[in-house]
Amino acid sequence: MKSGILGGTFDPVHKGHITMARLTKESLGLDNILFMPSGNPPHKTHISDNRTRMDMLNLALKHYPDYYVSDFEFKREGIIYTSDTLTLLCKENPDTEYTFIIGADSLYNLHQWHRPDIICKKADIAVCARKSSSHVSLSTECTRLTSKYGARIHVIDFPCIDISSHEIRDNIYTNPDMITEYLNDDVYRYIIQKGLYKNEGYNI
Repeated sequence: MKSGILGGTFDPVHKGHITMARLTKESLGLDNILFMPSGNPPHKTHISDNRTRMDMLNLALKHYPDYYVSDFEFKREGIIYTSDTLTLLCKENPDTEYTFIIGADSLYNLHQWHRPDIICKKADIAVCARKSSSHVSLSTECTRLTSKYGARIHVIDFPCIDISSHEIRDNIYTNPDMITEYLNDDVYRYIIQKGLYKNEGYNI
């Protein structure tokens, strides 16, 4: 079994996330994609509750076969690191080969993550690089990580989807025309009905 893992807060999930999953699955011939919302990420101070983020993911993925929502990180306590998640997953599913899906920005910061050596040992890395990215610097970073950690990196051509969850939260009520094209219709309705993101305190 070959499984891709796309992690993040998904607060909210948007079409950029789904495009990353689709292109990686098609390019690498993966059997499925696990969307794994972060339980207690070390770099976030305020995110929506677990149930809310799970609801949005289930709405966004209900028409996509082989895309699954995993609550794996919700079952753990304390600060949750990707290295620990991958270690536990590999232990529980020894017959599964994992591919960790990230954007180019995350690749450049990977050496600052907790135990990047373990991340690179436990999973292949799929980097979704926008066409505007510098492929020279990306190639250099891939070579550096491969040399230092034995990383197995696959670069996936990714169209420029110029939106972030942070921008959606900031603009969904003041500029909905800018936002709706990036959100699944059911997810958009869910956000409006629940009145999500009206209060301050959400960060990037």
